[in-house]
Amino acid sequence: MDKTRRLNGGEALGAIGPRRAASSLHAPRGGEPLHPKGRTAIRRGRAGIQIRAYVSDAVDSPAVAWEDDFDERYVAGRLLGKGSFGEVFLATDRHTGQEVAVKDMRAKRGRLTTERTLQKITNEVVVMRAVQAAHAMVRLLGTFKQGDRYRIVMEHCGGGDLKYHLKAGGPFSELQAALVAYEILEVIRACHDRNIVHGDVKTANFVLKSSRINPFGRGKGPRVLENGWMKAIDFGCSQFVDDSTRMRSRVGTPVFMSPEVFERNYSFESDLWSLGVLLYQLLSNRFPFWSPAEAGSVSTVHDVIEAVNSREPDFGYGPWQHISTDALDFLTGLLDKNYRTRMSAEDALGHQWIARHIRRDSQGALMLSNIVPLGTVGAESTAKTATTAAPDLLVPTGAVIVPA
Repeated sequence: MDKTRRLNGGEALGAIGPRRAASSLHAPRGGEPLHPKGRTAIRRGRAGIQIRAYVSDAVDSPAVAWEDDFDERYVAGRLLGKGSFGEVFLATDRHTGQEVAVKDMRAKRGRLTTERTLQKITNEVVVMRAVQAAHAMVRLLGTFKQGDRYRIVMEHCGGGDLKYHLKAGGPFSELQAALVAYEILEVIRACHDRNIVHGDVKTANFVLKSSRINPFGRGKGPRVLENGWMKAIDFGCSQFVDDSTRMRSRVGTPVFMSPEVFERNYSFESDLWSLGVLLYQLLSNRFPFWSPAEAGSVSTVHDVIEAVNSREPDFGYGPWQHISTDALDFLTGLLDKNYRTRMSAEDALGHQWIARHIRRDSQGALMLSNIVPLGTVGAESTAKTATTAAPDLLVPTGAVIVPA
């Protein structure tokens, strides 16, 4: 029987306890294994499904080079945040003066062995490198080992996460939600194209690059949103998986988990469900399967499972009375409890609701068909930070343009 766990303010569960399926350093489709010196392991999950993984023989995996000169290159600054397995702090490059975010993690997590912990940390870095071509990914600047700590250095994003902006400004407009949906779908598609399940799509994992370029404020602001205006952060729950594999280990944040994740039988489709929950939350400032008055009683994984399994998304109140039919069709396509008929990332990107709000010009730039209220909410010093990315890949030069 599964242990009951508190939701703990929306934190991801991670993989607690022994894995039932492999979170592997697997090759992208059509490519060489990203973990070339690993050995191939075949395991059987429930229902006899084979699970193929690349497993490192060495504790210090060859997939990531961990440098040892962090103090020579950076000056550590203030703490930005803490999690269950480490913390994030601000640092400054000694040579360029650039501010960066540093994710600092212990070499041993809970009941996991040191080797298994390093495999998980390495997996996060390899995932980020695999999808760096997506412009909404934070840049990875370096990986370091210092004593029994591992450090991932990334660009610092100071514009606040979606959770912060929802709390600060209230429900998003359809256009604002479509902007978010488009950017997140590009990240999800990049992951799925590389055989990666993101595993933790939620409001806290998408951050504005800067508070100076903010489409969620009340005032009028810039008409152009350059590529990279919003960044995907934290890929600690992401997993490489074969097309034919159904995963068994519950990872992610319970309130964003799909029905098949609860059933321990999931794959790529689960990310689209999580996006549906995220967009529902942005548009209404609540979750789809319980009211704000009931939120206090939904405090465990089992409470979430019961609510999701016994109810349908509530579109019968408040903001949903004025939402477009395209938006409703989009949301219901994502919040389809049957993963076999749920929209894919490609389906969602081609949906009429996205097409109505976002289009490309002849040079490939992205243009919005309506005006977005732009402004600044909060200051860079009070906003949240990013978590992971990779360095040397080109970022697309297109921009999102807001017509006057």
